[in-house]
Amino acid sequence: MKIPRAFRLGLIFLFCIPEQPVFSGASPYPNVVRLNNAMPVLDESGAMFPSLIKVPDWIPPEKRAHPEAVYYLYWATHYGWYIRLSWSRTLEGPYTEFNSPANRSFTHPRFGVLSLPDKNEAIRFDNGIFIHAHLSSPEVMLDHENRKVIMFFHGPCNNGQKSFVATSPYGLNFNPVHYGGLEGYGVVPQILCSQYMRPFTYGQERYAVAMHGVLCKAPHPGPPYEIPPGSDPKATLWAIGGIPVSGTSPRHAAARVRDGRYLDYFFSRRIENERIEMVTIDMEAGDWRSWSEMGPSVTLIDNSAPWENNDTRDPAIYEEEGSVYLLYSGGKENGIGLALLDGDHPLPPGPLHTKTTPVQLISWGIKDIVHSTTPLRGKRPEESGGFVGYPFSETKPLSPPSEDPSQTFYGGFLSAATGKMTDVKLNNNEDDHLDLRVENTDTLHGCLFFERSSFLSDPATPVTFGKYSVIRLKLDRHPGSLRFLVRNGDDYFVSEITPDQTGELRFRSDDDDGKWAAYDPETSLNFDETRPFVSRNFDNITAVGLMIDVDNGNGRRYWLRLKEFEVKIN
Repeated sequence: MKIPRAFRLGLIFLFCIPEQPVFSGASPYPNVVRLNNAMPVLDESGAMFPSLIKVPDWIPPEKRAHPEAVYYLYWATHYGWYIRLSWSRTLEGPYTEFNSPANRSFTHPRFGVLSLPDKNEAIRFDNGIFIHAHLSSPEVMLDHENRKVIMFFHGPCNNGQKSFVATSPYGLNFNPVHYGGLEGYGVVPQILCSQYMRPFTYGQERYAVAMHGVLCKAPHPGPPYEIPPGSDPKATLWAIGGIPVSGTSPRHAAARVRDGRYLDYFFSRRIENERIEMVTIDMEAGDWRSWSEMGPSVTLIDNSAPWENNDTRDPAIYEEEGSVYLLYSGGKENGIGLALLDGDHPLPPGPLHTKTTPVQLISWGIKDIVHSTTPLRGKRPEESGGFVGYPFSETKPLSPPSEDPSQTFYGGFLSAATGKMTDVKLNNNEDDHLDLRVENTDTLHGCLFFERSSFLSDPATPVTFGKYSVIRLKLDRHPGSLRFLVRNGDDYFVSEITPDQTGELRFRSDDDDGKWAAYDPETSLNFDETRPFVSRNFDNITAVGLMIDVDNGNGRRYWLRLKEFEVKIN
């Protein structure tokens, strides 16, 4: 979802499709195809810095994270004290975390595949090297000749945040021997380079990109875990070069050698709307310390997928059978995405119907305010019949007129109070949110919803929730008493789940949409709480929104400020 203003209130519907081109331009990869229906392959809070391998045949099933594991996705969190691994049978997932706190593998020490002894303790070595505070940025590669899994990672140490290398026979335990690792494997106590290393090989030499996109070069072309005799373990072993891109320095970078000569250099910068870009470098054009971009950068991931939340970073490259894939973190490092970089086989557009624009609200004043017996706002309830608000309607919008139907929402609200002045306002005084403010309310009942037909170019196509669907909202003021609302065909339902300050409702199955209760706002905006919540599987979603149900306001102010509302249906 890409919306140009500070506040974005809208709705996006995604049909279940296998692939959809999202980029075409001056790039060796003219088609960037988000996989997994443009949803994250790993949807975990804090997930960042991915590295993906296909489990080699020389690792037997009984030595894998699961006997059926085919792919290993290594990742970290920003301040986590262990490196994590999630496995999958297929490239697009689902991925299951190995040796997590909730799913311990007691044949392995502590958590993940490499951890500190405890979150407040350091890994210490006899040569004086110590690593403490956190472990992050795994980059994993395979040494087929020696049948080793190699992992680069970083952590704070004697000399600031630096990169190290570790080995494992099966990719599940990279710990030093004296911290539960396997004999002949584990962390090599030697500083290699600055953090965020992602290596590549050109000619007969090994290089890497690291922090701020800087290039570095290994002291020899052999395995990176082999350290030259006499090396100072506390000094940087790899030679440091320059940054091959102009402008704002990259945050994190990755690299791929193409056609034996060109380096495709992937990165993100610390800028607003951080996104995945790339440049190409001609490695035959001089010494490696002077390598630089051949032209301006192009954007590969434009942050248009809603979950990316205008922030993608941590690029990583994975290749399999001639295909090139880009992994990245999105949503400010809150999930891992996967895209196919297709340079040879352009793909036609798929049936993705998406339209998201700002909902342009205006101050309502007294417009459309109604009372049950008199059209005056601010009367005492005993004079006005007790109710103030907006009547429910499926045809008359609550939102102001707009040429864009996706800016339109419907519904209604009614409030009541006893012996006090009461007032209902629906507005956005600061132009960055939707406000519903009710003064002196005892009860407040109502709903607002977006029509599916406003967003889909083919409104006749049935829409259902799938296992990757989500309803998400963000509230600046949240007085509670909210439920999600769905209209299936002509019938309304409200969720048993109630959202919190950053609430969301996720769907885990194609066959079960969770528990919902029937709601009849046309008869009464007051939800009948005696109606049972039962499991449902919607087959024709026609609207999605929110319901408010305040039964005991005690004459207080009710103030709802909605900053974001988003629906993804696949």
